[in-house]
Amino acid sequence: MNWLSDTNSLIGIVSGLIAIYTAFAVWKKQQGKKKEQVESIKCPAERFLKLFESHGVSRSQISGFFGHGLSIADCSSSDKLIEKITEEILRDAAELFGINLEWLHGASEEVYKVHHFYKNPQKCIQFINTLKSTGNELSGYALRPDNSVPLDSYTSAIVILENIGQINEKPVNRLHVLGGWVHTYWRCRGYYAACASIAMNNDIWLVGKTCNNSWLTKFSSGECLPEYEFDLASFCFELSEAWYVDEFLETPRKYLQDVSPEENNFGLNSAIELWLKLESQGYMCVDKYSNKQRIRDAFLSYKI
Repeated sequence: MNWLSDTNSLIGIVSGLIAIYTAFAVWKKQQGKKKEQVESIKCPAERFLKLFESHGVSRSQISGFFGHGLSIADCSSSDKLIEKITEEILRDAAELFGINLEWLHGASEEVYKVHHFYKNPQKCIQFINTLKSTGNELSGYALRPDNSVPLDSYTSAIVILENIGQINEKPVNRLHVLGGWVHTYWRCRGYYAACASIAMNNDIWLVGKTCNNSWLTKFSSGECLPEYEFDLASFCFELSEAWYVDEFLETPRKYLQDVSPEENNFGLNSAIELWLKLESQGYMCVDKYSNKQRIRDAFLSYKI
């Protein structure tokens, strides 16, 4: 019966080789699909369509909103659009939404130029004044992570929405990302709060939202587009729970939430001291709507 045993062994070896080959073929096919997807995403026409959709303009609405001789048929797919797209179209689309032209070209992964106002709230005031000078309606979001994050994670952002047009009475907005904030670092906390206060004092009401940490890290670095919910006519921003920005600015306990305490509560005490310093310089708290002295007294008397 040795020949039977040998035959069974041979069949087992062949079956094993077939299984390995099949697994390899499946893996190779999956890698090919991933490569095609990456190449598609880097295609200027595909990125052009994604840019408009992520800002609330559907493919069928691009021609009416953007013009440039494009038809509804041209914008129905990247394969059709690639035949019509020009450098002028890409440049004007990038300018319209305030994004990086090289991203549209597929030559960069940086979508937005992020505005950094760490240690420079005065520059933030100048930036806000420039936006207001356009006469466009402004609103915004204050975004923070929805769970504990490493000390060195850049995971907080302020997003200002600038209304640049309408489609069927629904606003179309250009986004301005104020990022680079280490969410748990006391010094970043102070300047983040100052910039939020500057926006609120200039009648740019900020809606507080918590976001998925990994997504927010990319977005606050300008490396991804937001998701847009057409049924709700609003940005998703990977949102979960809401929080109140005015309470964050005016209540010590809310202001200190998630700040790394550091040794002997140095981080918490420093965050309070920085709030008081920035407030004395006129950068902190929503003065238009609050009792300035009462809020300052609350921070002065707060016990860590």
